[in-house]
Amino acid sequence: MLQDVSDVQHAGDHEMALRLCSALRKDLKQLGSDFADLNEILADLNAFEGVSHYHLHNFKEAHKAFNNQVKICGNSNLQQHLPRGLENLGRAYAKLENYRAAKDMWLERLKYDSDDQDKMWLQFEIAFCNFELGEYEEAIADSLAVKRMAETASNMNWVLKASILIAQSNLALNNLSEAQVYLQNAQYAAYVLNKHDLEMFIADVIDFVNREIDEIKCKAVEQKGKISSVTPDQTFESSSIDSKDDSRTTDDFAEMIDFEDAQQPIK
Repeated sequence: MLQDVSDVQHAGDHEMALRLCSALRKDLKQLGSDFADLNEILADLNAFEGVSHYHLHNFKEAHKAFNNQVKICGNSNLQQHLPRGLENLGRAYAKLENYRAAKDMWLERLKYDSDDQDKMWLQFEIAFCNFELGEYEEAIADSLAVKRMAETASNMNWVLKASILIAQSNLALNNLSEAQVYLQNAQYAAYVLNKHDLEMFIADVIDFVNREIDEIKCKAVEQKGKISSVTPDQTFESSSIDSKDDSRTTDDFAEMIDFEDAQQPIK
């Protein structure tokens, strides 16, 4: 019956897939615990249930099913099933906005063999979790690793995603010059990929960042002029630039550049 569930899922009928899973679960209750391959069947059943719940946006139910799958695999030495289970459990955690747990799942998943494509998206998801957790330096480091892998593989789609996340993280840190560099990288990648709307949007953000950089430079010059004109017996306020002056960069633009869901198709 697992094949029936698989066929129905591939046809996109996830409600029917869950009904078939429910019927199969009832049948399995009639079997003894010593039935051969019972744990492997249960692990697969939980995986199928998790996938269908995920596609139906029932993320709490998906999390429960994937968590059960991972536990069964871990307790039954079903190592071949663990990598996919960890991937999907990480996805469910991310959809529930538990980014710390999602990051932990994907870090664990990286311990298993992966091809270059898997490594890129896993590293990217870890970077995105760091961004959502406010760990921007870590997000930059992980995104740079993705960008290097993508450039080696001549994969401009991943260069685009990584460059945007690096730029976002630098904007959040008010590292405007660094953000400018990676926005330009992202703009070029968007151009190569014929994503013209995104290319134009990034161009607008680059213009905004350039204006912010110029404004900060002008204010620094003005402050320097004020300081040089002050006589020793005069008092004056701190010459540092008020952080409120450039906070709009982070508040208004760090989240504006969005990208398509980077995850691999859930299976």
